[in-house]
Amino acid sequence: MRRLVYPLYLLETVPPGRLLEITARRIGRAVGDLLPAGQPPTEREILDSFGARSVDALPSAFARPVPGEWAFHDVERLRAAARGIFTVLRVDAERTMREAERLWRGELDVFGRRVSVPREHRTVQEASPSWKAIAWERCPRTGTRFVNGRSPPGVDPKDAWAVGRLEHVVRLSLAALLGDRDEWADAALDWMLDLVQAPRGIQWAVPMEVALRGANMAFALRAIAATAVLERRPRALLLVLRGLEEHSAFVARRLEDTLAVPNNHLLSNVVGLMVMGALVPGLGRLRARALRQVPQFFRLVSQQILDDGFGFEASVGYHRLALELFTLGVLSCRALGLAVPAEVEARLRAAFLASERLADGRGEAPQIGDADSGRALPFVERHARDHRHLRGVGKMLLDGPPAEPSPETFWLFGPHEVGRSGALRRGDDALHAAGIYVMRSARTSVCIACGPNGTGGTGTHGHNDKLSVEICIDGHRVVADPGSGRYTSDPVLRDRLRGTAHHSTAMVDGEEQQPFLPGRLFALPERAHARCLVWEAKRDTSRFVGEHAGYSRLPSPVLHRREVVLRRRDGIVLITDDFLGPGTHRLEVRYLLPFPMSAVRIRKASSSEHHSLGRTIGWVVEVLRERRAIAILASPIAPVLEEGIYAEGYGLLAPATIVVFREHALLPATIRTVVSPVFR
Repeated sequence: MRRLVYPLYLLETVPPGRLLEITARRIGRAVGDLLPAGQPPTEREILDSFGARSVDALPSAFARPVPGEWAFHDVERLRAAARGIFTVLRVDAERTMREAERLWRGELDVFGRRVSVPREHRTVQEASPSWKAIAWERCPRTGTRFVNGRSPPGVDPKDAWAVGRLEHVVRLSLAALLGDRDEWADAALDWMLDLVQAPRGIQWAVPMEVALRGANMAFALRAIAATAVLERRPRALLLVLRGLEEHSAFVARRLEDTLAVPNNHLLSNVVGLMVMGALVPGLGRLRARALRQVPQFFRLVSQQILDDGFGFEASVGYHRLALELFTLGVLSCRALGLAVPAEVEARLRAAFLASERLADGRGEAPQIGDADSGRALPFVERHARDHRHLRGVGKMLLDGPPAEPSPETFWLFGPHEVGRSGALRRGDDALHAAGIYVMRSARTSVCIACGPNGTGGTGTHGHNDKLSVEICIDGHRVVADPGSGRYTSDPVLRDRLRGTAHHSTAMVDGEEQQPFLPGRLFALPERAHARCLVWEAKRDTSRFVGEHAGYSRLPSPVLHRREVVLRRRDGIVLITDDFLGPGTHRLEVRYLLPFPMSAVRIRKASSSEHHSLGRTIGWVVEVLRERRAIAILASPIAPVLEEGIYAEGYGLLAPATIVVFREHALLPATIRTVVSPVFR
């Protein structure tokens, strides 16, 4: 019976017409899979499509400018972009070249861990003489072999996909322009040659991965065309172009449009096809497939951006990914000669602004929902919380220069007039549709999660984080969201980090705010219905009051209501948790500190703290950095410390400490806590 819970929920949530549409598409897809796939283009067809009389003439024909406003349309603009980055953003240029040197040696970072790419004995046609074939069917982190495109227990396919997306190949090819190092461009070409000739397995298991890889191959080829490498290796270009056609055809036949609510997978499919067709229009089939996706792209912009501009998946990390994909979609539309409707541009403008409005006291984005560190603009490495480039990208995309510079703005748009870099955002912000509220003072920022589970109520990337807070004090993140450790390779860790106990909110009777469904790691049906009751941003204080009904399902129902007040003059945060309903319950107010237990100390409150924080305060938890307190948590209730886990990005696991203020109480009951800077 428990297996029927999710299908029954979908019947309640998804319109019947959509379910019928999904069924029809799945049947059609199954029938289509029985038919023979189309043949890849012949050598003659590829040459004719570019107007090249011979293979030796193909590189120069490929390097000719293609339509579009992005720098990748013209190799001269790419070279100029490289010079501009070296002048304006030299630190970024040098970082990219240092990474390229490592990549040239076969070393790359996979979710924060440096690995040597596994190799195997296999012939790679047209590869450099020193090239050794890559073992694509081995996990780069553990060496374990994938079987028939599937992951053995405990092995994360995302480790393999992090290599297979070829994001590093884009940076390697761009580094060749920055450093005038043709050997790096040769290596980038070898990577692509290797993959398109390798046996198909895990790297072809998910169309999203194939689509993003195809887009990255198109970027890399255009960058390599700005070097002398393709002129020396025309047959290598021919093979990669044939492989690019196979990528496009594969995605077009397997669009991920049969989910109850299409998400970032379908968006990646659509945009990947559009980028391939826009950057390599010489392959007529690629361009035709790209044109067919444009109407769907416009629909996805409308469906996947909420009225306040935030992504509809209830995840800050996936908001960044979607916004980067939307950027590529718009640039592809323009390159294909199609106008972008005003309502689409208005929606995107709101999305770029939403990203800016999320910034915390460190100038970074908070973690709400899943965070898999995914990118669609892989021109420079960025950590999962870094959204700063989006401000300049949005300005260039929608308004033009001047804009805040970043490697992304230069590589996408070419050299441009540089605008002033933005300072830390001041004042408060509220994204009401997303249910995200941000308070700011000179010393403190508070981000509050009070929104839906996302993805049309299916909660594919939502967490049990209702009324949870993230708090930064004096540039330190002292109360955090746990992030995402792993997905399918560790179901226990997956549920642990999306569970209530690892979020900085309240827990009743040890229960989840919303129950997880057995075997459904990417489903969290909407049951809590969190809502904001009060949002006041005044000169001296910010005040939020919200509640959720997740615990109304208990035998003795409980309503959790939380008030958060930020005092601007001193940066102190006052949090009041009210528990309303009948009966006696075990109540816990929990705070995740992204520090090991050795950096946390409990003591009795001092007399001065009684004066500044309240007379009822009895206990203080000090958060230490280099043996000095940087913030305190205080409450009348004696705290208990638990070991926790924190992930700053996907797979970047670190020890954390969970502070628990617990009591058994007859309702109604209230627990008060204070989070404060240290006054010296």
